[in-house]
Amino acid sequence: EQQQTPGRRRSMLSPENQVMVIDALKRQISELHDKLAAKCEELERAEEQVRRYQKAGRQAKGSEAPQRNQFMGGSAGCSAVCCQPVLRLDKAGINTERLSELGAGWAGSVFSKLAATLSQMNLTLAETFKKFNNSQSRMDAPAFRAFIKHCIPSLIEDRITRLFYFADFDGSGNLSFIEFLRIFGCDVNGFMGEEYFEFVMSRLWSAVGKRGGFTSAFGGEEHHFCAYLGQHKV
Repeated sequence: EQQQTPGRRRSMLSPENQVMVIDALKRQISELHDKLAAKCEELERAEEQVRRYQKAGRQAKGSEAPQRNQFMGGSAGCSAVCCQPVLRLDKAGINTERLSELGAGWAGSVFSKLAATLSQMNLTLAETFKKFNNSQSRMDAPAFRAFIKHCIPSLIEDRITRLFYFADFDGSGNLSFIEFLRIFGCDVNGFMGEEYFEFVMSRLWSAVGKRGGFTSAFGGEEHHFCAYLGQHKV
């Protein structure tokens, strides 16, 4: 675009030239994506080398085996929510040493990138979920893999498998829409987005309505519309 300035005639591209410019920009974007994927793989290999050298250094000093980070370490017997995916990975025999440092923090960063990609797809979260879920309206592991590959083609298979364990928080083997919203329905500050909020409130409204409305659901002491509900009551 060229801004019009005093004393200068504003020049415009012809439709044919616009098409040529757009095609050139698309090719440039594609090349940049390829370069970014290559750099990500290079960075990953470098980080893996650092981890190997650090481990060798600790072993040379006679120290104990390297401790895993707070999200992955000491998961055996840990009852914390963030450790549950790791316990399931251990049970499945796929929590290898090479991947053991990719914990909840790593998963959160990938989910953030996915959320940014979804925001550019011009689809609601409901439409995105419907596009990739299975016949039971749930996102199983193959559907989740197709979804990830669509959004982040450079992510390799063992990372996708590991990511699914963190997404499937209850270990059911499938993601429901509400689980999908918990991951992608919040903003960077952790607040519920509009679509997430509307879905939860519609479910709440329906559930409360089946119990006779708010007055009935929250107990007989709330007789007046001006009454207040404490946090524990809500």
